[in-house]
Amino acid sequence: MMCLSYYDMKMIYGNKDDLDSSLMDKLDDYSFMQNKADDVDKVKYYWAYNLPCALLVNGKSVFWFSHMKTIYDILYKDVLINLRTTIAASFKDIIEILEIDKMESQEERQYFVTVLNHFLKDSEEISAKVLPHICKLISKFPDEEKTELLDSLIRTKIESIKTMKNGRDNMIKMLEQIFDMFAPAQLMESNFHEYLFDII
Repeated sequence: MMCLSYYDMKMIYGNKDDLDSSLMDKLDDYSFMQNKADDVDKVKYYWAYNLPCALLVNGKSVFWFSHMKTIYDILYKDVLINLRTTIAASFKDIIEILEIDKMESQEERQYFVTVLNHFLKDSEEISAKVLPHICKLISKFPDEEKTELLDSLIRTKIESIKTMKNGRDNMIKMLEQIFDMFAPAQLMESNFHEYLFDII
């Protein structure tokens, strides 16, 4: 009963004051903090922590579009740092579980770039969780979209990496992935070979 209460989707949606009274009464029996508002935040954390597992056992992309995307949209924008940190940490798992390369519309794929950019603008701790997985995400896009993202996203992030702590190590990892993903001639045309001089 406790598990079902804490994973009821009503605890994610809507205003805390508008939650079903019977559901909130159940929380009194299992309260972590003796504070219902704090319990709702705890529920959100549980959803965030177990989100990859929820996708795996409920049909992956089918469950994503029917239920999980709406929940994810709420969680990754939440004001609580521990929630955003948890969601950012599982970003690599989400893009691996979902068949992004089989999504029909560009808008559906672009959603993950939007999420990525949101995390990259967050704290250094949170941005560091998703930064190593930029190329993994882009690898799942069609070739024409990959080329566009090469300049609009990857180049921008490489430039920002230069100023970061441990920037050289991060650049080496990203450049290795880029040179595996794209043809050398394409990278030469975009002058990506020049970044090699930054790590020598």
